[in-house]
Amino acid sequence: ELGGLPLALDQASAYLRISKGSLTLYLKRLKAEKLKLLSRKKARSPTEEVDDTRLAVSTTWSLNMSAIKEQCPGAKEVMYALAYLSPRGIPKTIINSGSPKLRNETLAETLMEDFDVTDIILVLTRLSLFDYTSEDMLGVHRMVQEVIKDDVKQNDCVIETFENIIRMLMHSIENEEDPSHYYDSSESHIPTLCDWTKLVENIGHFIEQVKAT
Repeated sequence: ELGGLPLALDQASAYLRISKGSLTLYLKRLKAEKLKLLSRKKARSPTEEVDDTRLAVSTTWSLNMSAIKEQCPGAKEVMYALAYLSPRGIPKTIINSGSPKLRNETLAETLMEDFDVTDIILVLTRLSLFDYTSEDMLGVHRMVQEVIKDDVKQNDCVIETFENIIRMLMHSIENEEDPSHYYDSSESHIPTLCDWTKLVENIGHFIEQVKAT
């Protein structure tokens, strides 16, 4: 069903771990979801060839998405936002309540609490959609990002997602430590400059994504 694709197998394994369901039941759900996605794709682009690799990832991701909604509803909006940021490294500080605050008041309140942010990240990483590249940085496979972006478009959430990202990035900019404070100090400012480098990289990546949309 998954064509031996490591990324899809990893996500399937993560789903089974979290749901504690049987393999037989999972395979039935997988086949049903695959047919549903295939029918939807054929309806949108009847003459376009189906990418089996992308379909496999889309299928496992779709089931994992259902698990995310059940376990942590706020994780969906966060996942949508992270799909448009740099796959090479997304600072955890970007997952915040926004400036100005996110329009979704419930989500904004959730992202004001560190332990709630940690819970959201835990759900996303346990389902193998994202992983830690370092203690304060998240990584994501580009194909996973593409599949998530397809879902953003399918649910007509592009504008809302872009607005959330802009507000989150503004909050990060406003709260990042100013490296100029170290100019007349003997303290090392390399960590602060690295934080700014990663933030700027994500801003640049997002701008390119907006242009390409």
